[in-house]
Amino acid sequence: MVFSRQSDVFGWHRQRDGRWFLGLYVEAGRIADRPGRQLKTALRRVATTFAPQFRVTPSQNLLLTDVAEGDRAGVTALLAEHGIPVENQAAAVRRTSMACVSLPTCPLALAESERALPGILDRFEATLSELGLGEEPLHFRMTGCPNGCARPYLAEIALVGRAPGKYALYLGGNVASTRLNREYRNAVKLDEFFAELRTLLVRWQAERRTIESFGDWAHRTLWPEPAATVTA
Repeated sequence: MVFSRQSDVFGWHRQRDGRWFLGLYVEAGRIADRPGRQLKTALRRVATTFAPQFRVTPSQNLLLTDVAEGDRAGVTALLAEHGIPVENQAAAVRRTSMACVSLPTCPLALAESERALPGILDRFEATLSELGLGEEPLHFRMTGCPNGCARPYLAEIALVGRAPGKYALYLGGNVASTRLNREYRNAVKLDEFFAELRTLLVRWQAERRTIESFGDWAHRTLWPEPAATVTA
């Protein structure tokens, strides 16, 4: 088997044994109740009512497995009561995003990450939509320090905390997570990041090859490999 991309599956899918599993998006991996989206309460009720298996994915999302055919509608309805859809759960860039815990929990943190992610994704999503790229599943990751707990060095676009309010911008990973990205800018403030991001996205849109991903475009155009030297 060849894995061509690193990503989770969302919504309902049938298992080989005939039962079902449900992929749920969990922003930054944090199971919590928030206004309009009571994920923690919903999962507790699903657990006590239907007793599925719960599996956390490497991308901080959740799988509810071993759900009987007859329980699917009940699980869907219960989640909907708490503002959790099972289809169209989030925009593409949100579904592929990750962030480490960072401040205030981690003593190694130099800058915000998890707490800043929702607002950053709002702006990121708006920029993509404005450019007609809303359905592009760009892999974006963010950490509060260089230790890389959210695997930022594999992302197509990543922010790595260097100091309070300042990040290194990394570009050029791939969707299969088999290529390291490279540092593109250092000590970037968030407003500077979004200005730079828009410029890069416009270039990608104009210069990409057919369905070339952002990471592949960045790797090809920003850091072209030198031609091999032929010696006689």
